[in-house]
Amino acid sequence: MAALCVSACACALVAPGPVSAAQTAEEILGQAELYTVKITALNSIGLNQDSGGTAGGAGFLIDKARGWILTNAHVATRSPVVLKVAFKDEKELPGKRLHVDPLLDVAIIQVDPKSLPTTAVAAELECSGLPAVGTPIAAFGHPWGLSFTATRGIVSGVPWLFPGEYVQTDAILNHGNSGGPLINLNTGKVVGLNARLYNPETDNKKFSSAISLSEPIPAICRIVELLKAGQDTRLKLLPMALATARDNPRPRIARTLDAPSPFLPGDLIVGINGSSGVRNASDLATRLRGPASSASVTIERTGKTMTLSTPLLVQPDPLAARDINVSGLIIGKPWRLDEFEITPAGSLIIDFIEPGSLAEATEASSWSYVHSVDGRSFTDVDKLYAYLSSKAEDAMIQFIISSYSDASEFIRIYHYFELPRGELKMVTVQ
Repeated sequence: MAALCVSACACALVAPGPVSAAQTAEEILGQAELYTVKITALNSIGLNQDSGGTAGGAGFLIDKARGWILTNAHVATRSPVVLKVAFKDEKELPGKRLHVDPLLDVAIIQVDPKSLPTTAVAAELECSGLPAVGTPIAAFGHPWGLSFTATRGIVSGVPWLFPGEYVQTDAILNHGNSGGPLINLNTGKVVGLNARLYNPETDNKKFSSAISLSEPIPAICRIVELLKAGQDTRLKLLPMALATARDNPRPRIARTLDAPSPFLPGDLIVGINGSSGVRNASDLATRLRGPASSASVTIERTGKTMTLSTPLLVQPDPLAARDINVSGLIIGKPWRLDEFEITPAGSLIIDFIEPGSLAEATEASSWSYVHSVDGRSFTDVDKLYAYLSSKAEDAMIQFIISSYSDASEFIRIYHYFELPRGELKMVTVQ
């Protein structure tokens, strides 16, 4: 990204590359076969946005000495999982997640570097900036199971679509491309992490083409840099909600969380920690990554520029999530980044309903709020687990939950039901 602080550290992130500017597209894609992998994820419980079940996609090697592989969060999942990684014509290797992001669709997996094929090479990442419109690119991956194949196109733009900034291309992406590299065919460097399709025409999808979107590499380079340095890679946000204008994604303050705040609604954020040119909320979040617990924010207010200080909100690591399984009802902490807007008290949520369980026969659904358990309110998973552990296995537990209502006159509907405590289990992601 043009204005990111990662540009100064690009040299530390980019190892001597396997390609040169003189290489042809065929040679560049030949190298992609050596660093791209197939990933299989096996999980039965879905947490933190996941639906559970077997998933798959692509990934690519970014550090051979460490055995680090880059992929999407939705490929590696944010749930308890068994990960398998395979290079072309090689056996599967077990993988372990090092980082899964709560904002970017990004995950970093590690395999034993000693198990890597001798022919494997690390992809060269373009950390210094965003690709220009018109740059020729290729998306590499396994669309619809067609392994290690490419589609070509150009960079169409770098739009901001809430809540992220993306590299938009006209290269075709399909199921199986997720987590694969988007490669600059002029330089051989990876400029994007293939992530998703975008098509807002919900009523006319068969008559319109979806747009291909990839996560920009510079934001990912910041995470990789911090991970290599052993520093905090967790997402950190300003303690405020942000607003944007139509066709202008520069962030303005919508509301603050702390009543005695020096910030006002409408303040335009133009700089962070001494750097200027904040483009959007994604750019802002990338600049806030790192070990700091506070930030200096430069704003424009009624034609005047001023710099104010604020503490940061540290978002929980998805890999550290802990849930409770009560007769198939999986209960945990909320994971949505705007949770403070909905439940300031921090109610627990139903994260998943185990198929075939007693809980599946209730009115519970994923993302229902748990308001009370036996008439008591809980905001801490461990305290709820301690309480439930004190009950007999055949004891009936009373739940009151709420979910969004289908009735136009109401936002929420509340449900009451009972479940046996059963064999109480703690569910952990790692």
